[in-house]
Amino acid sequence: MIKFKKDKVMKNFNEKMIKYCAPTLAGIKAGSTFSYAFDSEEEMFYILRKINRMLDKSGIKVLPLRKSKDRVLIYVFRIKLLQDILIKDSSKSMLEQFGYICQNPGKCVTHLIDRINNEGEFPHEIGLFLGYAYDDVKGFIDNCASNYKSLGRWKIYGDEQATLALFEKYEKCTKDCYDMWNSGASIEFLATIN
Repeated sequence: MIKFKKDKVMKNFNEKMIKYCAPTLAGIKAGSTFSYAFDSEEEMFYILRKINRMLDKSGIKVLPLRKSKDRVLIYVFRIKLLQDILIKDSSKSMLEQFGYICQNPGKCVTHLIDRINNEGEFPHEIGLFLGYAYDDVKGFIDNCASNYKSLGRWKIYGDEQATLALFEKYEKCTKDCYDMWNSGASIEFLATIN
């Protein structure tokens, strides 16, 4: 059994999660991803179990999407916001082409994990799971990541002004959440500030 400093490990994980997932924690974005280097599988399972218990009442789930030799791609998402995206006709139409069953967010996430780990090409429909606008996800796929209008947190193909304003909102949220966390706010509190 590998020993690790649980408090320090949790603090490091939480800090990284705030840096990359604050808009999801705050309820203004459906999902976020970030890469994290765990020292062991024991450490990964400990952190993910603990963080999921902490965030359960907020409707947030934290899952590993893909493990590589030394890093894990983590997906943080709000179940309700994801469900709202999945029931839109445009999203359903796109996702069903890739084998998703959109009535069930859990099955969709499981299918996404399967596609990430077993497909030759990265599944770019992940943008919908992250709360990107449908037009941006479709434009990225249709244009093979070329011919975009602007670039920020992702490539913009749809409403440029609205998306750039959204990027600013995400930046402010991240700064505010990080400041609150540095002042002693818990992850659970940050997940209720929306």
